[in-house]
Amino acid sequence: MPLPPRLAEVIRNPPRSHSPAAIWWWSGEGLDHARLRWQLARLAEGGVHNLVVINLAPSGPLFGCDPDQPAFFSDDWWALFEAVCDDAAELGVALWFYDQLGFSGADIQARLVEENPEFAGQWLHRASSIADGAAEVRCPAGAEAVAAAIQPVGADGQPAGPTRPFPLDGPRARFTG
Repeated sequence: MPLPPRLAEVIRNPPRSHSPAAIWWWSGEGLDHARLRWQLARLAEGGVHNLVVINLAPSGPLFGCDPDQPAFFSDDWWALFEAVCDDAAELGVALWFYDQLGFSGADIQARLVEENPEFAGQWLHRASSIADGAAEVRCPAGAEAVAAAIQPVGADGQPAGPTRPFPLDGPRARFTG
């Protein structure tokens, strides 16, 4: 069965936003703007328009590796990163930034939250109830209710109709039947 014409064209010529997202290591030797621009241009010419900038060992000797040059997150590192961002914009490449979330000691998020507790993320919890008649669903203590919904279920406990928004009453949703 032939593909629809639009789908076939997208597969033949995918948009840049759907190119591979390659990891672009910025560790192992000193960073040089001219070399980074050259690499960026070669990747773009090869059809890679999404790059994930990552430093293998931003904490350097602490984890048995040579330190990054310039040092990760130093003023010189940020100046170089900003210049590469300008190059990427010119070449039509999207840059992603990745901190290893604990790997190699970088853990930038944890450092930021330690210094600024208000930066801590939030958790979403889901509470539900299956009831025949009146019911109440309440947020855990200290939580803030953000939405409620109701969905009819059949005798088998499976959805039997569309989910609909339901009004909150403070930290709870009450259904009277």
